[in-house]
Amino acid sequence: MSAVSRAVKVACLLLVFATLASGRTSQGNGYDYYVMAVEWAPSVCNVKHCSYLQPNVDLARFNIHGLWPSRDTKGHGPSSCSTSRFNFEGLSAQIQQELEENWNGLYHPTQQFLSHEWSKHGTCWVPQPAHTTVARLLSESRRKSRKHREHKHSEDFVSSAEEAILSATEDTDLQEKFFRKVLDIAKTFDVAAMLAANGVEADSERSYPTRTVHSALEQGLGTSQFMLKCETIHQEKYLQEVRFCLSLDYTAIDCPSSVTSGSNCGENGQLRYPRLIQRSNLL
Repeated sequence: MSAVSRAVKVACLLLVFATLASGRTSQGNGYDYYVMAVEWAPSVCNVKHCSYLQPNVDLARFNIHGLWPSRDTKGHGPSSCSTSRFNFEGLSAQIQQELEENWNGLYHPTQQFLSHEWSKHGTCWVPQPAHTTVARLLSESRRKSRKHREHKHSEDFVSSAEEAILSATEDTDLQEKFFRKVLDIAKTFDVAAMLAANGVEADSERSYPTRTVHSALEQGLGTSQFMLKCETIHQEKYLQEVRFCLSLDYTAIDCPSSVTSGSNCGENGQLRYPRLIQRSNLL
């Protein structure tokens, strides 16, 4: 391969990678971090009629709302990056079961809810190795080229980059990988366990100072900037949702103000964190 051909091929690969990193779209919808949103079913279902709540839902953990690729500049990410249709039946039996237990529709049919989350957010998700592998290859190629000035390093880069990019673009089980990743994140960042470990346990008979809840999550997440969303019932605030941010390698980071500004639980006062759902709201 001539030097010119190598340069052209490398440029093309970089363009393909830029497309991959921008959320698998030609409109340049890149993203910089993730927002992970989880909701507390007893609070949600005391506001809304959770007629689709399935009996196998794990009510001891926060139900997943979604994982959302997001941008630094706008605080919200690309959406609907492809026309890939959600296929619940194409997922493994294990994933299907875990989704029903941990990513339940509550007041919507679960498959309808998952389809929405996949279409709007999942289609923009790029598996982390696709980001890191090509970035690492670029760094290595530049370092070797500066040191040796040999054409062979460009050829090695092209070959390895082709393999990494093809692996990401020709992935036939991307939905399986996306939902597996989100389920694993929910287990790693078990918000209910974080709260309990720091003295905040679900209890329908009492409330907690908002600062106590926030502090418990700070200890659990290792960050101080996240979002708490509440619903007000009979002039009392109920903890409904927690949104926290993750880097592209899925480590917890402080959320930008565009995310934290959505907090509506207040800094003072009390929060309800109920253990039980009112039976009338399940009908």
